[in-house]
Amino acid sequence: MEGGVGDAGGDAAGAVFGGAFWSVAGALISRGFLAGGFAGVRVVPGQEGFGALGMIQSTAGMLGVLAGLGLGITATKYVSELRRLDPLRARQSAPPGWESHGTIVE
Repeated sequence: MEGGVGDAGGDAAGAVFGGAFWSVAGALISRGFLAGGFAGVRVVPGQEGFGALGMIQSTAGMLGVLAGLGLGITATKYVSELRRLDPLRARQSAPPGWESHGTIVE
């Protein structure tokens, strides 16, 4: 994908722009599908079905938050263990931005 949106080409500003573009595009598409789905569910099953959908959505959101917390804790544990044993591997496996915040120090 030479020269496309999100192709950093070694340029930090390009990488940030590309990442921001795809993040916003994905969020807009996701919200569009969600709004369309809610509109369809509101009309078809009525008030009870809409309430059930709300319960399912809030449960899924809660599970997503818990999964994100688990991933964050796992990444922190993994990098902190590798930091002493193999600093190069820790730097390579750490999420972007951790090194700039002083998390991984030699």
